[in-house]
Amino acid sequence: LGLDVFPANNEVESGLLTVLDMLSAGRIKIFEGICEPLLAEMRLYRRDESGKVLKKNDHAADAMRYCVMSGIDAAIREPREMDDETQQYFNSTPDKTTGY
Repeated sequence: LGLDVFPANNEVESGLLTVLDMLSAGRIKIFEGICEPLLAEMRLYRRDESGKVLKKNDHAADAMRYCVMSGIDAAIREPREMDDETQQYFNSTPDKTTGY
């Protein structure tokens, strides 16, 4: 069917660390009002007495972790060649009034 399918990386601890690093560096943005379920789950995130992640009400957080660990490489596209019209736009001198 032409699907680009590959096994997911579901490592929990390394996934959590990667998500934390990306959030801290501003490489992931979570918008209030759009991603409320994810934000609610993140506020409830916790570990048990032995340090294991509690797996309860974490579907959106798991989806984000899967996306970061397995989907980022699939989401990155190779740059495409610019057509003549686009190339002309980038080579043009900005308008003195609008700056565009």
